[in-house]
Amino acid sequence: IWFTAGVHPHEASHEVSAFDMDNLLNIVSKNEKCVGIGEAGLDLFYKKSSFNDQKQSFLMQIEVARKSNKPIVIHSRDADEEMIDILVYEHNKENFRGVLHCFTGGDKLFFTALKLGFFISFSGILTFKKSINLQSLASQVPNNKYLIETDSPYLSPEPLRGKINNPSNVLHIAKFLAKLRNESKNTISSDYISLNNTSDFIRQSFDVYDPSLTFLDKLLRFDISHLIVDDPVKRVDSMTMAWGLETRVPFLDQELIEFMCSLSSIDKIKNNGKYYLKRLAMNYLAPEVINRKKFHFPVPPLKILNGKILNFVRQTLCSEECKDRGILCQHNISHLLKNPNKNFTKLDGNKLLHLAVFERWFQVNLDKKNPSVKTG
Repeated sequence: IWFTAGVHPHEASHEVSAFDMDNLLNIVSKNEKCVGIGEAGLDLFYKKSSFNDQKQSFLMQIEVARKSNKPIVIHSRDADEEMIDILVYEHNKENFRGVLHCFTGGDKLFFTALKLGFFISFSGILTFKKSINLQSLASQVPNNKYLIETDSPYLSPEPLRGKINNPSNVLHIAKFLAKLRNESKNTISSDYISLNNTSDFIRQSFDVYDPSLTFLDKLLRFDISHLIVDDPVKRVDSMTMAWGLETRVPFLDQELIEFMCSLSSIDKIKNNGKYYLKRLAMNYLAPEVINRKKFHFPVPPLKILNGKILNFVRQTLCSEECKDRGILCQHNISHLLKNPNKNFTKLDGNKLLHLAVFERWFQVNLDKKNPSVKTG
């Protein structure tokens, strides 16, 4: 059994040795079983210690990592920007090694850490259904730069969520990550696989905004001025929701629109958004109508493929045009077609149908193939 030694950010204002570099250096240098420093870092979610104490304790432990030539295990929660500032500054000052433990941060921290040479470690959180952005990042991390962990006794992975966690459950995380990382590589030709271009585009767009704007202001400005092709329906919806309005409600009230535009960013998203629009509607509609549970568009998903639809999918994906294009890997398409109703996306859509629609777009718009499809 090996261990790391350090001061957790929760204890930075309470541990008597939270800033004692000599004490920590003595511990890690005298015990050959000590393989790292930490976990150390910043936690602005619980805030059990002051930010200044967390920062000073973290800086001390970075210096111990340098002096002992051991990696530092970094805890970062709700502190992406503050963590980036420290890591970049300290790394430029003098190199040190480390791993972002139980990573749940955003794109900017993820790519900054990789650029500085750090490892990214994923816990059971990766397997949770709502961890869509984290899963996207995990699929992009280089093969030699990721680790997996359980962070026991908490954060049990699916399908054991809610139970006491233990180190043996790392197997579930490993299986999930392996499937996640192989998905795109098995489906898309390697010539067409890149990093997250959408994230890069958003990051570049944010950089041109006035630096004095808050992140929320930048986000709302982006929402009302850009249409991203990966989700056009959602993006059009967001363009009006960014103003606190609603796309699907027909109105031509100039004063209402001017009022909504004049609100601060915080007011525009108050109470999950459209707060003032709902308040005004209270004068005309029953509360049950205004506050009804949100539902999806009434379009049934094509989850089970058979008959004409399955023929269309097979013809499209096995066509000479699809093979010559070389974007989709034919060996994986053949594998999926053996069990056409066994493979689904995270939102329960049929993967084969998604691929067929993707390929059909190329055939209609690039190959100028007749859009009418013979499915009989």
